[in-house]
Amino acid sequence: MRRLLENCLVIVGIALASGCVTENPRLPAPVAHIDAGDVTDANASLPSAGLLTTGQPGAAMLDAVAAAGFAAVIDFRGTGEDRGIDERQEVTARGMKYFSIPVAGSSDVNFDNAELLDRILGGIDGPVLLHCKSGNRAAAILALREKQNGASAEAALQYGLDAGLTGHRNLVEQRLSEN
Repeated sequence: MRRLLENCLVIVGIALASGCVTENPRLPAPVAHIDAGDVTDANASLPSAGLLTTGQPGAAMLDAVAAAGFAAVIDFRGTGEDRGIDERQEVTARGMKYFSIPVAGSSDVNFDNAELLDRILGGIDGPVLLHCKSGNRAAAILALREKQNGASAEAALQYGLDAGLTGHRNLVEQRLSEN
């Protein structure tokens, strides 16, 4: 998984640099490289250039993404969830911005949080790591964001799946059909 993630990051960076893929102006800048030995999350996904979804990052992963030029970390875990680290402090100590969008339950998987994510991403210049405990909630909100930004329900769902959507799939499908 680590080697695959590294290869994907390098390929995305090369494709963008060569003009083979065009950037979406609403997304942060592409990720150039992360050392494969430092990204250990089996749930890590690259749904699009400049966005990396994962489970809860530890200090080693934060070191790796900071070294790779990430500008921010967006945390979708609920306020009472144990992160094992003082995440805000660890992220800011590495020169990145920290944002929290608490998604503590099903009711928080909504278009309001997708809009909040969109506003935050619009103000970040550089790659962004998005996470919850497993990456599932982050992927769910990303899918809803895609729908808000004009994607069909099918394309938005696929984007979410590419970002690591698993357990919240039925909920996301329901939300996508409501909007």
